[in-house]
Amino acid sequence: MAAGERKDYAKTHSFANVSIRKHHPGTHKIALIVNGEERGALEFELRAQTLRSTP
Repeated sequence: MAAGERKDYAKTHSFANVSIRKHHPGTHKIALIVNGEERGALEFELRAQTLRSTP
């Protein structure tokens, strides 16, 4: 890319609980790292979900 040129990217992440991955409620942070430098960060709150059984 040329200096100053802009490129947009999108990424999704599944928060489904699986046997090897558990998600913990609270504040979490995602950072974008380009060439070893943090270029942006975003904090988000992960809330616990109550599971309901169906009759």
